[in-house]
Amino acid sequence: MTTKLEMNPSDWKLLGKGQANAVYQYIGNTETNSTPSHPEYKNKVLRLRLSVTTDLTHDIYNYIQLPQFDKLRKFIVPMELVYLGSNFNNTVQQREQQEVQLNCNDTYGLLMPNLFQGESKAHTLKLNKQLSFHYTDDLNYLLLEFKPKWLYDLPYPDQHKCRNCALLGTKDERFVNCTLKLLKGDDGVRDWCRGIQNEIDLRAKEANGKEQLRLKNLKVFDKLFKILLDNQQVFKTLYELQNKPGVNFHETLKKLPILEENVDEEFILFSMTLKDVSIIIDLNSGDLKLIDLDKKNKDKFAKWSSQEKKLNPFYFKD
Repeated sequence: MTTKLEMNPSDWKLLGKGQANAVYQYIGNTETNSTPSHPEYKNKVLRLRLSVTTDLTHDIYNYIQLPQFDKLRKFIVPMELVYLGSNFNNTVQQREQQEVQLNCNDTYGLLMPNLFQGESKAHTLKLNKQLSFHYTDDLNYLLLEFKPKWLYDLPYPDQHKCRNCALLGTKDERFVNCTLKLLKGDDGVRDWCRGIQNEIDLRAKEANGKEQLRLKNLKVFDKLFKILLDNQQVFKTLYELQNKPGVNFHETLKKLPILEENVDEEFILFSMTLKDVSIIIDLNSGDLKLIDLDKKNKDKFAKWSSQEKKLNPFYFKD
């Protein structure tokens, strides 16, 4: 179902942007009293596509509605496809000037809950490229944002590192906490959570002043461990959907654009979509949501193949 969004573009303020999307927070009318307020959009965000993208919003929405996502449906952040009209993005674009470049051919947006409410007053602790905490001094706002990335069985008998750990290693990340532990039952989840808390405690010792005090108070283990134990199914399902019996995805990517007999293009794109999802956990409410489920494009085949070939030697290093 599509909703027509009757609203002035000035009601929305840029919250953040990634490589493909810009996210706007609803702030209501701040420039004129001529437009009625829309309290139903309070605590909502509007996601718009950037000019570098080829897939439009309605295509992405329709993709996420496919039955192949049904096993993850209860974890996926609620979203509503809204029709904005032909001038909405262009008007926002003119207002933002050089800050963002929107796809002005896209007449739709995705309306979603604002999972990052309170972020304007929050601190961010980035433990590595794939894992960050957002929190306030009183910890009434405490979110974990991370990408589990590849969840799979190591295909090579002499492989020492999974793809996630190898990739972080090539980027000189000091903190590497293998997400494959999340597939190893209670003990694996406990080990993963303990690794995070230990790293936070280490950062606290290295910090000074107010930052040191904040990090000393950032005790996340108990809450995080319980939430992940209660939601182990999300990782099991991602594992199930990302993989196919008899398929070594390392080899599959290296051979692209040539396809193996038992692997079709749609499965590769679906699997790579699931390998790039983000998980947002509210440690106070226990709520866990999946975001970033945009369909990947086969235009990335060459990039994936090249990257996989470069990573291959690192899988076998201690």
